[in-house]
Amino acid sequence: MGDVRVEPTQFLSEGEIVRGHFLIPDRQGPFPGVCKFHGLPGSSKQAEGIARELAESGFMVL
Repeated sequence: MGDVRVEPTQFLSEGEIVRGHFLIPDRQGPFPGVCKFHGLPGSSKQAEGIARELAESGFMVL
């Protein structure tokens, strides 16, 4: 496990601004990427925890 850099991000999708966080392992890459979407049962805190675990394991996560 390692440190993670969290950067706020936003993009336009079908005329709507979508805001989120880009989690990047704080070490030398390259890294595989994962798009993590909240929308399944569970809380946003659970989704954040899963994203952080993935980033700590070496994935870039949006």
